[in-house]
Amino acid sequence: MPKRSSIDERERELITSLYPSLRKIAAVAGAVDVEPDDLVQEALTRTLRRGPISDLDNPLAFLRKTIVNLASNQRRSLGRRRKALGRLSVEEGWWPTYPADIEAILDLPPRHRAILYLVEV
Repeated sequence: MPKRSSIDERERELITSLYPSLRKIAAVAGAVDVEPDDLVQEALTRTLRRGPISDLDNPLAFLRKTIVNLASNQRRSLGRRRKALGRLSVEEGWWPTYPADIEAILDLPPRHRAILYLVEV
């Protein structure tokens, strides 16, 4: 018996067509240690729980916004975790170093990095 999917063929085609753009935005908006595919999958999962993606007026814009919001939430969680770890440790922790321009981009909030990406790429 063939495996049944919870989404129809039209939804599958829409997701397939949007995925490359969504992955690019997730790569820019997400933290360095977060896989872009994980952000895209989470955004798709949350959106599909609400209903079919094809019912949205602008699915790409909605999913982009969802990805940026998820990235912001993850950054806040990471910040809280770093603060907590900083209070626990006595000595200075090791953080990777990047060239100054990369550091500046990584210090931007996810929304600003996404805008920078959309303008420059």
